[in-house]
Amino acid sequence: MNTKEDAPILKTIISQYQEVSKGLVNSEKSIIYYFNKDETSTIHYILQFPYRYYASETITCLGVQNKGVDWIKQIQNFRYLISNMLTSSLPYALKVIGINTYLLSKLYFRDLHSPMTDQEITKMHTMIKTFFPRITKTILFTLLIHGSYGLIDLKLQLKGRRAKIIYNLFFDKTNWFYSNIRAKLQLVANEIVDNASILADSESNTTLYATVHWGHLLVSNIPLKTIPTTTYDAGRRKGKKKPLKEVILSHPALSSEKLYLEAWFNLLSFNPTGRSLRFSLLHLGMDYKS
Repeated sequence: MNTKEDAPILKTIISQYQEVSKGLVNSEKSIIYYFNKDETSTIHYILQFPYRYYASETITCLGVQNKGVDWIKQIQNFRYLISNMLTSSLPYALKVIGINTYLLSKLYFRDLHSPMTDQEITKMHTMIKTFFPRITKTILFTLLIHGSYGLIDLKLQLKGRRAKIIYNLFFDKTNWFYSNIRAKLQLVANEIVDNASILADSESNTTLYATVHWGHLLVSNIPLKTIPTTTYDAGRRKGKKKPLKEVILSHPALSSEKLYLEAWFNLLSFNPTGRSLRFSLLHLGMDYKS
């Protein structure tokens, strides 16, 4: 909930759910979370549910906290797991297999919710390296087929997995998560692309947008507006337009998806005509095999 006007809407939704499910929502075991701390006066009166301010609460759902992952703490936990799982007498090759197949698998889904920074990835690599004394990082991370140990390079692995989120936007038509990102990209396209126009239909009381498809933001070079907006600078810098990539990555509507988009643009390049694309990593998002 964000405003007091949301309370009657939520009350209706709860009533509809109770009618369909033939069961009551327990007000003693349920909590309403609101996002606007200034809108609390009518919530309990209308809904008769306890309520709390979302930003002041720490909530864990499916192992992920609403305030994000504390990666420093996670790295410490990984050190503990490695110490207990891998005895010092194990050959290095078996240690690498254990880390690749078990420990790092616990990291990927958390990164999709709270992406690791480059500094945090470096700290993770440094921590893992302490279990392989007298072995250089180059030997440790080089692939098995090249005669080394093949420890997964998190920077490359996570880059591929993040870019796969953007890749899925083109093919997964049912997942609500991808639908939400597509809607954001279309909103950005309506705002920043040159020649976009708004067509109002007074008879049906609807508004239509004549603009480019959101996918063009990701796979082609398109003309941008040169008029700056009040929310961000989409205009000129020293008399020149910003590159499309820079405009997309700096747009506030896409702040939650910024690292996904950065990975996508990093692994993708356009030809001069903007009509085709070339992947610099063929198996996008697939396991980085050793």
